[in-house]
Amino acid sequence: MRIDPEKLHQKNETHWDIIKTGTRLDKIPLPYDFDETTNHERSIALNNFNQSTTINSIMREVMNFFKINSSLSVKTPLNNSCFALSKDYLRIYFISIPADQTSRLGLISLVSEEVLIDEELYEKPLHTLALSPDEKYIYAAGHYANIIKFDSSTLDIITELSEHSRFINKILINNPGNYLFSASDDHRVIMWHIASDQITNATLFNTGGSCTTMDLSSDSKHLCVSSNDMSIYVYEISYDPDQTGKVIHRLPCNPPATAVKISPNKSFLAIGNKDGKIFLYRFDSGEFDYKFKHGSKILSIDINKTEDVLISAGEDSNVKIWDMHGEYDSIIFEKHKKAVKGAVFMKDQEKVCSFDDDKAFFVWKLPSFEVKKKLYTKNVRVLFLWYSKSKHVLEGICEYNDAYSILSWDDDGNIFKVADIEEMIPKTFHKIEGFKEVVVAGKAKADNENKGYNSKVSFFDTYERKCVRSFPVGGGIGSIIVSRDCKYCFLGQFFKVVVYLYSDFSVFREIFAIHGMVQAMALDNSTSQLYVFGNDEVLQKISIKLDDDDEFYKVVDWKSYKKVVEEVDIKITEVKRKRKEVNPEDDDNDEWENDYETTTESCFIEFSGDQNYIYFSYKENFEVIQSKSFSLILSLPIKYKQVITNLNYTLFLIRENGIDIYGSRSFQHFSSVEKTFSIQYAILSSDYQSIFFLTDDGLIKMHNQLQNKTITLLGDINRIGRYQLHIENLMNGIEESVFFDYQYLIEPVHINLLHIYAYLNRSDLLKEAMEGTDTHTPIGFFNSRDGISPLSISLKMNFSECTHSIISCLRKRIKNDYSLASAPKLLFQFVEENLIDLNRMGYKSLHKFYNDVLVIDRSLHLPNFCHAELELPIVVKSNMIFPSVKEFGISEETPDDGNSIIFRKSLLRMYTEIGSSKSIEFIESLENCKNEKIFEASIIRLILSEKWKFVRFFIWIQAGVYVLYLIFLSLFNVYAPCRNNWFLVLPFIVNFILYSYELFFMLISISKYFAEFWNVIDTIRSWLFIIYSVLVWSNYFNIESDKTEDERYLLSILIFISWFRGITYFRITTSTRYLIKLLFQVCWDILPFLFILFYSVIAFALMFKAFDEDFNTTFFPFLTFSYSILLGNWDKPTSPDFFSLILLLATVLNPVISLNLLIAILTDTYKTVNINKVIADSQELATMILEVETLIFWKRRENNKMFIQIADHDSVEDLDDLEYDTAIEKMKRKIVKVKTDIHINDKIMNKFAEDVKSLTMKIQQKMSTLC
Repeated sequence: MRIDPEKLHQKNETHWDIIKTGTRLDKIPLPYDFDETTNHERSIALNNFNQSTTINSIMREVMNFFKINSSLSVKTPLNNSCFALSKDYLRIYFISIPADQTSRLGLISLVSEEVLIDEELYEKPLHTLALSPDEKYIYAAGHYANIIKFDSSTLDIITELSEHSRFINKILINNPGNYLFSASDDHRVIMWHIASDQITNATLFNTGGSCTTMDLSSDSKHLCVSSNDMSIYVYEISYDPDQTGKVIHRLPCNPPATAVKISPNKSFLAIGNKDGKIFLYRFDSGEFDYKFKHGSKILSIDINKTEDVLISAGEDSNVKIWDMHGEYDSIIFEKHKKAVKGAVFMKDQEKVCSFDDDKAFFVWKLPSFEVKKKLYTKNVRVLFLWYSKSKHVLEGICEYNDAYSILSWDDDGNIFKVADIEEMIPKTFHKIEGFKEVVVAGKAKADNENKGYNSKVSFFDTYERKCVRSFPVGGGIGSIIVSRDCKYCFLGQFFKVVVYLYSDFSVFREIFAIHGMVQAMALDNSTSQLYVFGNDEVLQKISIKLDDDDEFYKVVDWKSYKKVVEEVDIKITEVKRKRKEVNPEDDDNDEWENDYETTTESCFIEFSGDQNYIYFSYKENFEVIQSKSFSLILSLPIKYKQVITNLNYTLFLIRENGIDIYGSRSFQHFSSVEKTFSIQYAILSSDYQSIFFLTDDGLIKMHNQLQNKTITLLGDINRIGRYQLHIENLMNGIEESVFFDYQYLIEPVHINLLHIYAYLNRSDLLKEAMEGTDTHTPIGFFNSRDGISPLSISLKMNFSECTHSIISCLRKRIKNDYSLASAPKLLFQFVEENLIDLNRMGYKSLHKFYNDVLVIDRSLHLPNFCHAELELPIVVKSNMIFPSVKEFGISEETPDDGNSIIFRKSLLRMYTEIGSSKSIEFIESLENCKNEKIFEASIIRLILSEKWKFVRFFIWIQAGVYVLYLIFLSLFNVYAPCRNNWFLVLPFIVNFILYSYELFFMLISISKYFAEFWNVIDTIRSWLFIIYSVLVWSNYFNIESDKTEDERYLLSILIFISWFRGITYFRITTSTRYLIKLLFQVCWDILPFLFILFYSVIAFALMFKAFDEDFNTTFFPFLTFSYSILLGNWDKPTSPDFFSLILLLATVLNPVISLNLLIAILTDTYKTVNINKVIADSQELATMILEVETLIFWKRRENNKMFIQIADHDSVEDLDDLEYDTAIEKMKRKIVKVKTDIHINDKIMNKFAEDVKSLTMKIQQKMSTLC
């Protein structure tokens, strides 16, 4: 057999690597040995996002990122046993073993991604392979005692090297290519001198068992051999015949090693075994250094040139990337489907070549480790942390060297003392950003000054580095919070919250609404709402009125978190009794305080940045609650320790072993990040660049990946390989299923899989991903950093099927949501910026979508009745999606008599500011929308109605001016005293005003202006009047003395056009508005009828002309006679002749049948217009509104989006807006909830009654003893 050497050794001068592309992307050639993704280049590429935020540019950048980082995959015909890379790393030689146990040689070109050779090599199975440096010869061995040398061009056997007596497990060739080393089951390691004409060999050393694997150092001076005698031999090679080499290390290895590797600089020796463990030894001393745990049998190990990264391949189909210094967590490459037999670094050290038992070779880019930095925490126990935005340092309250202090850390992790905390044991604190003081509260240390008090509150100035003031407090302190304006300080204690004046710490008010110790509090920015949670497991919403002495506080709502009602803790009852009986002057006040020293579940309450929500966590439960309505938005059965509000509207929910990333607008799950360390607390730096984690081992500083300047996948770092493979399959058009397993955010552009599905026009995957399955939740739908949603992409790319999939899935998710939480209904907010494009597109189901936008809000906090004198409906534009009775001006108290009321709200914000550019675009898109049914949607009619209330004033003024013009023009025509040159000035002035108004619109856009029919009529009318006036004032028309034919014709045309134009002003009133539509529709519908009718008239006219005896009679009298028959005017026949028969036919066909047909046509037209009366009315409204909005140019930039809410009379018709099944389901849930609450409250009240009775008996007994 002869093989073409040029084909075997083909090279490409530029070394292009053709990256596989998707269905929409062109193939982009990339230099294979070029570092495409250096930080510098990627930073430059990302800067393009700031220069061009178009959808195409962003998505192309993302697709290019996946192209660059995609793995090259080549399938081989058979399973492979071993492989070797060419010296230039552009070709892979491999041996495969077919079913007949022969050996075949394969050759893969990494340039063309093809298997160039697949030929039979040898009759027996071979399992190890080595190449000569010049690739002229191939050496192979295996289940055979000899090493076989092949010619690489012809695959002919040149010679066989025989010395071993049993199977050979590994052969290696040194860098010069003059020596070959072999390890065999015969316990021997042999060195072969293959450069000489006569190949010689020498046994280097014998082991105590079979030699299973071997590695040669990069300088070819040392061998590392694994043996079944539970040992690893490190042998120093001597190439001098007069000197022998020696074993310098013999390391224990039980079980025997399955893979060994000497690091390139000979600093380390890595050993892997069948238990999945990798041991790292110091090469020079043989001392143990570190251990990694792969998890399955190790089949291959390699170390990069810088000796900081180790890769291991195992039977579990994974390749793991390890940090050899042990500072970072391992990363898993998961694209292999079966056991990975080998993995080696490529030439650039940034790519890895690996092959598996699934007949596949992969060349993939090595992912980078997530950088983390440890802060100094030796002898430091961190209690509380905060980040100072003004000083840009991390600060905290710590126990340092057996003393409490406020410490800070700089960017390098060095620690500094800020102030000592000497008088207390810190229990809680509060830090207001932008304010230099930190308030610390805790248990006071015993001294004479604190006689009679248990606690202390101290104020520390972190700039002056000292305690500026301190106050003793009676009783324990569970929580502390300071108002936003720093005027009040709230202390949560037993059974109460004490409000102090911040200035002098004097008691301002007390709130007695808590049963037990206050564990957590949250106060809004206006100091009007206080949320309190105590160890009674009840979350309370308390309304505060600082200026009301009579009703300072009021419990507005509450919710119990007791899962099972158990016997009330007698100790708490006893504590309450002791609290009532405590005497501040007694020395024994610590007794009741000590009763609280019990273990309580950690909890937290936090307000969102916009104050619209509170985040509450207790035990295994996390909830998002709407702050004003106390409505549940989201509930998760997970124990979270903290919430961090991050960039791009994201929430980082911190749990013990990782982070769950949710959206702060719709509260959907975006991604999750697992951590190998246990998280106690986390905090975000003020510039959003870093996240600090308090762990069991101290403080760790990590980069905030949302602030990356290069494209990054944010999620589980160990599963990135499978995710990237899914994207690659998408780009190649071979992916048929949604990747639900692990979700990732693509930062900093902030997109996910849905954006990619939309960009690649995969409507099938979009639908499946947004609907979810029985075992998988839907993938998050949200906007990118630049406000681009998957819907934006599908609309921009004109992918109608993707648009339909997205809209239908959003509607379905909202309609089919029967949960108590209302988070799914927030999804429509991400469609706000797409409404204009949807209208322009004329999406077929757009009217259904708009019907779903305006929904009934049946929240329990909203009243069901209002006072009778209140004028309904009331429409409110709000920044909040949840209606507030205060914005409607409705009392929260139920009146004795009144009207039933219902609230509706829009699920998305809309541009409602009249005159703003976005509002004009929206109305224009409505006017031009192909789907006219959108005008039947309640939300559209409501918007137009509210806008009309404002713009009708301008239209009435315009109509009044035009009526004045018609009056002057009519008087000029019919009233002789007014027919003079001077009176003509009056209609001319009015015409000038009207035409100036038209000129404004003409200057804005001439093309758009003349595209409107009525604008053309207006222009003709204006210029006709101007021409007529000029002709009159120039005495061309002497209107005072006579009426010339030209003047009469011109005036009549002017009057006709003027009155014809006046028809449009009938649009102002509701009763005549749709009649304008009817008028023009009738004119359009009778055109075919008129064509047939005049055809008949002409035919009979010709017949009548045929009966005429005079050749000189013109045709016109017969045509008028035929037409007059339509009007019932014809001559009576005098004799029964043929003319009378024709006349009879003409009277029957034209006036009787044809006119009745016309009546039928007009009836159908009326029915059609009447059915679409609402549409016609809304269309005319939209036209008038757009006209006025265009005038209000000073509001162009006021593009404010608002939610639309309406309070209206409740009626039976409202049932149409709510599906009966949905209504019944909601009623059932409410009944179950109320029943459960009543049952719990009954038990609590019964227990309370028993406690009161027991307490009363004890008091009576005590009183009897005193008496």
